Amino acid sequence: MGKLGEYLRLKTSLDGRVRELTILMSAQFWGSQYEWFAHAPMAIKAGLDSTAIAAIGGGRKPDNLKEDEAVA
Repeated sequence: MGKLGEYLRLKTSLDGRVRELTILMSAQFWGSQYEWFAHAPMAIKAGLDSTAIAAIGGGRKPDNLKEDEAVA
């Protein structure tokens, strides 16, 4: 998993917003508090809307996603 995480973080063409969005969705789905708290600030820094982050954290689908975010 470490190699996969390294690849997704450092060697992919995914925009940072999309990458962090997918990490947060996975963290919420699996109940991984460590990943959530580690990546929520990174998602904000990458430009993901804070209301989208809050919705994902609450188990809801965000309604304000950009097109590339919605595809993810």
